[in-house]
Amino acid sequence: LEHKYFHLAIVDYQLKWSNGLEVVHNINCINPECSIIMFTATGSEEIAVKVMKSGIDDYIIKSLENLVPLLVAVRTALKTCKERISYEKSLIVTEQNYKKIFETAANLIISIDKNGYIVDCNQRVKEYLGYQKSELLGKNMTLIYHPDDHRKIKKNLKNIIKRGVLYNEYYKMVRKDGSEFKVKVNSSRLTDASGNFIRTICLIEDITSQIETVEALQQSEEKFRNIFQKHSAVKLLLDPETGRIVDANDAAASFYGWSTNELKQMNINQINTLPPEKIKQEMQKAKQKNKVKFEFKHKKADGIVVDVAVYSSKINIQDKDYLHSIIIDITKEKRQQKIQEVQTAISQAALKANDLSSLSRAIQTNLNKIIDAHNFMIATYDEKNHELDFIYKQSQKDEYKKFPLGKTLTNYVITNKQPLLANKDKINALEATGEVKIIGHPTKLWLGIPLLYREKVVGVMSIQSFEDEHAFDETDINMLQNISNQLANVVLRQQAQVELRNREQLYRLLANNAIDPIWKMTMDGKFTYVNPSIQNLTGYSPEEWIGSNIFEHIGKKELPVVQNLIKTAIENRPETFTYQIEIYHKDGHKVNVEFSGRVIEDSQRNPIEIQGLTRDISERLEYEKKLKYRAKQFQLINEVSKEVSEFLEPQKLMEKATTLITKLFEYENVSILLLSGDSTTLNIKAGSGKMKDFFRKHFNIPVTEGITGWVACNGRAAIVGDTSKDKRFINPYKSNIITKSELTVPLVTSNRTWGVLDCQSSKKNAFQKNDLETLQTLAGQIASALENAELYQRTQQELRERTRMQQALETSERKARAIIDANKDFIMMLDEDFTILDLNLELLKYIKQIKNQIKTKDDLIGKNSKELISKDNFKIYQKAFKKAMRTGQIINYRVEIKQKHYAVTLYPLRKGKETKNLVFSACDITKSVREQMLRTVIYNISNAVNETEDLAQLLLKIREYLGRIIDTKNFYVAMYNEETNTISLPYHQDTKDNIDEFPAGKTLTAYVINHNTSLFLKQKEIEEMRN
Repeated sequence: LEHKYFHLAIVDYQLKWSNGLEVVHNINCINPECSIIMFTATGSEEIAVKVMKSGIDDYIIKSLENLVPLLVAVRTALKTCKERISYEKSLIVTEQNYKKIFETAANLIISIDKNGYIVDCNQRVKEYLGYQKSELLGKNMTLIYHPDDHRKIKKNLKNIIKRGVLYNEYYKMVRKDGSEFKVKVNSSRLTDASGNFIRTICLIEDITSQIETVEALQQSEEKFRNIFQKHSAVKLLLDPETGRIVDANDAAASFYGWSTNELKQMNINQINTLPPEKIKQEMQKAKQKNKVKFEFKHKKADGIVVDVAVYSSKINIQDKDYLHSIIIDITKEKRQQKIQEVQTAISQAALKANDLSSLSRAIQTNLNKIIDAHNFMIATYDEKNHELDFIYKQSQKDEYKKFPLGKTLTNYVITNKQPLLANKDKINALEATGEVKIIGHPTKLWLGIPLLYREKVVGVMSIQSFEDEHAFDETDINMLQNISNQLANVVLRQQAQVELRNREQLYRLLANNAIDPIWKMTMDGKFTYVNPSIQNLTGYSPEEWIGSNIFEHIGKKELPVVQNLIKTAIENRPETFTYQIEIYHKDGHKVNVEFSGRVIEDSQRNPIEIQGLTRDISERLEYEKKLKYRAKQFQLINEVSKEVSEFLEPQKLMEKATTLITKLFEYENVSILLLSGDSTTLNIKAGSGKMKDFFRKHFNIPVTEGITGWVACNGRAAIVGDTSKDKRFINPYKSNIITKSELTVPLVTSNRTWGVLDCQSSKKNAFQKNDLETLQTLAGQIASALENAELYQRTQQELRERTRMQQALETSERKARAIIDANKDFIMMLDEDFTILDLNLELLKYIKQIKNQIKTKDDLIGKNSKELISKDNFKIYQKAFKKAMRTGQIINYRVEIKQKHYAVTLYPLRKGKETKNLVFSACDITKSVREQMLRTVIYNISNAVNETEDLAQLLLKIREYLGRIIDTKNFYVAMYNEETNTISLPYHQDTKDNIDEFPAGKTLTAYVINHNTSLFLKQKEIEEMRN
């Protein structure tokens, strides 16, 4: 046996060197495929049962009359052996179908690794062992086998790994509840393409009933007669020639519903639904032992037809052959097989379904094969509106497409997220407790299954019967749950596709109506999409732009820079990348733009395209240019003011002023003319350029003549680009000075016109509006310096003027920045129900800081925006939102959140005449509010300087105004006496010190005075100066 391969072994039981059972065991271990026939005359009934359990193919009593049956048994055994070998080869060839067979097999299948640990099992595990699949994965196989078989299992596992297969091994298994049952296990080794062991696959068959049947068949005729009537198995004794039922036991009477006497008066044709001729043919097969097991449909006394397995064997009683038949009800097994076929068909339909309606129709069609599904419904659940939307409904009585859930049975299923099988009594009980309220026609039986995806209900599937309260039962729930899981995935897939299409339409609408050009391009720079705004920026239509390359629209100098920018973005994948470039307009001129983009990736993080927008920044650059120019002018003005403020004597002050103005502003001729005491003439007091000679000669001009006289009389500045065209112009300087353009501003204080500041040029249009503003500022400084008593007031007036101008410039810059850098504001798009449709990264970043549970945009999209608005600001937000949606007007308002100030703008997005969505934009204006407060304080102090004559009152007001923006609890104003080198405090408020005067010494106050500089120190720095 160890060195040769046999297909069949005929073994006697009594051997001189061993016994038949040991031989059978060794054959099964060495050559599991080999068929075995026990042919002996020395065996007993007990031995026959043992050897049958050991896995032999047949057991024949040794006698001359059984030589023919032996020959038949040999043929059958050889056929069985070939079938086993064929099965093994087929199992290897059809490995790709393993999973399908694995899950749909009627028997339990367990997959075990080389150490005996369970790595997989099919759905039969619950039916066979009472365990859930998850309870067994990772556990050792000894958990489910009887301890008596543990050693055998481990040994056989090694044999399987070594030999590949092991058939017909019998064990005793233990269920979860501790009960035991017998199984036959066929095991095979699963290897990879290289022949390396992967796992062992065990096909486990519950043979409890088979063993009982075989034992019954192998009973001797004598014992058969003794136990026939009381045996629990359904048994019939048939005449194979006529089909007459010769005998029937009590189990048969109980099973069929006729008494044993009634059955004895019947023919098998009255039970078996096959035609009589076919029945006769099958009985002949059983008689000739060509077939032992049959499957028929038998009709019971109540008319119910059931599926049965019939095991028939020929027995001889008083020299007449009869068929001893054991009938086993296999209706459940057949039904389970049909369920598997239906589930497979539905799974295939789910994979191919293009829409939910056709899939639902396929589900109903297949369900009707096993249960009454004529009243069948599938509906999706709208959680927002709490109602059902029927995607498929077939009902014999009720007709509706939508209905509010209320307290319906369907709502009960949705709320509890569990299946519900309810007959009339169950429904009445639920109604009595107020849990449900029935709508529509009363039903006798109702079954509802929730469509669940990750514990979320996306719909409901239900069937009901208006007539039969036994149309379906608890066993159908598991089947329908499996179907509902597949259906839920399809529903979600379809809903996701609809949502994706809606979102694409929304984004397309936004892109097409955006002010700035929005585009998509390939990784090599070829545009695949651009919105209509491109035409306003470049003159090209979208159709002309699409298909062109980015490098076609930029200059040669910028080409390598842009190429490197795109390359770096693809390699590093920043959230966004930005660059300022010049692109060509269709008419040839260049446009300054800001180019912002983002690399889009696929699911494997491979770059697939670049998306972005292009913004015209020409206005912003012009603003920046003006700001730089104005900053330079302010710098020069400050420099002149600083120099002028050092002079207290008016003449030197004016001489210094005209010199500096000529030097710093590059004006040709500058002069200061003051009104005479009687205000009839203008006297040149200081000049630069060619004007130096005239002010030394005390040159005078009547106030009734010239542009300077007109400015002095009217107190208004005059800017003349061409003096030859201005009737006011006179040239009192004759040919010494050629004047073609002139700029004159008055020197005015609050209660007096001092004179004029005059600038002349030999070129036409030499002076612009900026020059006018500059000279007006300087004139104010000079006039203030001249009015020595009101020096502080005039200085503050200039400060207010400069502050106002700075505020105007900052306002302009902020507006420009709001347009250019909109994406830096908090922006979100909302629908008419306050629902968030989209938001920018800046807002997401802010929300993530205050709400830890928010991680991505998806955590916010679909949520109500009211959740993000504080209670303090909710009313104004709600009012503004509704007004914008109702009127279609842009709404602006301000809010304060956590000591920060925001300017909120609501932009309605109209579609036709209706407003469907709006854009919420919030800009942080905290800085400007703070600056406004600062300017207000400075303005109030300046007014106090102008209006308050008493110094003590003035200092008190200064402290009060400063206290609105800084801490002035410890505040003083110090006056320095140079002769006594002491410091007096005309105003002093201190929480600790109370002094009015102190020697200057090396105090911090003395340091400020001596160094003529401001000083800002913290405690550490004060200690360092002291050391």
